[in-house]
Amino acid sequence: MKRRIYLVQPTYRDLQGRLLKKTPSLFTHSLAIPALSAAIPPTWEKDYCLEYFEDVNLDTEAPVVGMSCLGYDLFRGRELAEAFRKRGKIVIFGGCASEIWTDQITSVADAIVCGNPGKTAVAGILADVERGELAPEYHCDVDLDYPFDYAVLQRKGITRRIAFLPAIASAGCVHRCAFCCTAAKFKGQYYPRSLDAVMADLRTLRGITRHFVFVDSNFYVDREHVIRLAERIIAENLGLTFSTECTINVGNDPETLRLLKRAGCRALLIGIETIAQGSLDRMQKPFLVERYREQIRRIQEAGMIVAGFFIFGFDGDAPSTVDELCAFVHDLNIAVPFFNLLCPVPGTRFYDQIKREGRLLASGEDSYLRQNVIYGAPTHRCLFRPKRMSPREAELAFVELRERLSSFPEIIRRSLNRNLFTAAAVFALNLAVRRETRAVARAIRSNGS
Repeated sequence: MKRRIYLVQPTYRDLQGRLLKKTPSLFTHSLAIPALSAAIPPTWEKDYCLEYFEDVNLDTEAPVVGMSCLGYDLFRGRELAEAFRKRGKIVIFGGCASEIWTDQITSVADAIVCGNPGKTAVAGILADVERGELAPEYHCDVDLDYPFDYAVLQRKGITRRIAFLPAIASAGCVHRCAFCCTAAKFKGQYYPRSLDAVMADLRTLRGITRHFVFVDSNFYVDREHVIRLAERIIAENLGLTFSTECTINVGNDPETLRLLKRAGCRALLIGIETIAQGSLDRMQKPFLVERYREQIRRIQEAGMIVAGFFIFGFDGDAPSTVDELCAFVHDLNIAVPFFNLLCPVPGTRFYDQIKREGRLLASGEDSYLRQNVIYGAPTHRCLFRPKRMSPREAELAFVELRERLSSFPEIIRRSLNRNLFTAAAVFALNLAVRRETRAVARAIRSNGS
């Protein structure tokens, strides 16, 4: 057979069934296809498609199609897989969604790959293809210790549609938060990437951009790994600025904060989740709300802005919680507040708890995978019964919360910064959140159920 593979990352469909493509620009992008492309043996030809930016070539000459699905794109991936298989292609599925919703794709996949396969695993899978011995499932270790193929993101002006190109220094997280997909996938395991591979990627990025984001689920797990990486970035004087997602305990570490700032870090994306200690405790997130203010202040004093990820809809939340959250964001000058509605995602311990208690409202995978209102928008339907409000009350309070925090006066206040680039970036991100908020609000208010 011809040694050629076509790697595809599908887009989503919105609630009206339309493919979401090209507009608006994205904050960042997945590294799934750049990682897979770099892992393909040199004896194989490869093509790729990031469907958000370009059209899928159903008539590709490649006999093998690799489909990477991260979440809501799974249904579109299934559609494409059916079309490819009608054309006689071998379809191999991978990505987080393929692991969570395996039942959705077994009928359209020749093989499902779980984990993060590196060069050795990918070569083995493709060797099985050549021998006609492809297994229905492959369970791979996490292997990211090689430079990625950023040429994937440089074609057809794609980089101009991504605000911050992605890099990654690690996978997984040691925390076992009950609601978290990362915890469900990695089960408390953490995999630091080799510094040589990370630095190789950063040198490549330097030739493309001056601003990027580390897309690690939790950048601050192995303190020594973070320090060594920061020191290498400083030593090479790459001239890059970046942001990264951390747990809030990085605010207890002034030395690491200083090094991150010197290395070019300008923003930390912190998973704050809630300001109610009881809600944190019930979700097994091991942090103390009483320390939040001090930790956030230290990050800001180190010269970095704080973007906060929050979740609304915990059992301790009520409509009145909206006032408390707005005050917290305002008082602590959270530069960009991102709010999601609590979602019991299959595979998480929270999902198992809600199902066991008879509070789950989701009727199946469609409840999760056919709810898109805009590309990258958060979950906007309440798929379980909270304890202190009805699902409808939770949705409406969620909309009120987001609307209040995405008003123009709030956006302008949060965007004030002496650094003009930082001010412009914060303003642009808040405008993107406002756009998502308006789309979510329309969807919720048009559904009076």
